[in-house]
Amino acid sequence: MPIIVLVIAVALTAAVLLSSVEVGPREASLTRKVVSSDAFEAEVSYPIHVRPGEEVKVEVSVKGKGGFMVSAMVFRAYSCSQKPEPLMLGAELVYEGSTRPPEPRSELSTTYRFRLPEKLDEWLGLVIYVTPVKPGKPMIIHYTEPIVIPIKVEG
Repeated sequence: MPIIVLVIAVALTAAVLLSSVEVGPREASLTRKVVSSDAFEAEVSYPIHVRPGEEVKVEVSVKGKGGFMVSAMVFRAYSCSQKPEPLMLGAELVYEGSTRPPEPRSELSTTYRFRLPEKLDEWLGLVIYVTPVKPGKPMIIHYTEPIVIPIKVEG
């Protein structure tokens, strides 16, 4: 009987140790930013730092509010020599993606994955454009400022 208990204890210990071992490249931990306007609330998860040549993952989730729905989202990443602001002069586009459902939705979530070029300036600027609409006749399209997130480039 004590041998069976010992075998079970060793098996459980091995299972716990093996479950904590990561296989493959380690993904950078993401930080979260919440941006709110009168037409939507957006939650963006992104890395704090990036390195040239690495794969970047950015998760974006938008919820319409006040009767607004989300009809489209455009995501752009720029290589910048200065800290990104809404107007980025001299920045180079390194990635662009968009999400547009067939019909406006109350919530829209997507994950953008892209590989950075080997040559980057000091900053990576993430810019997210959200298009909220209020269904009806006529449909109301609400203009919103883009969400701008600066990420420091290391290396």
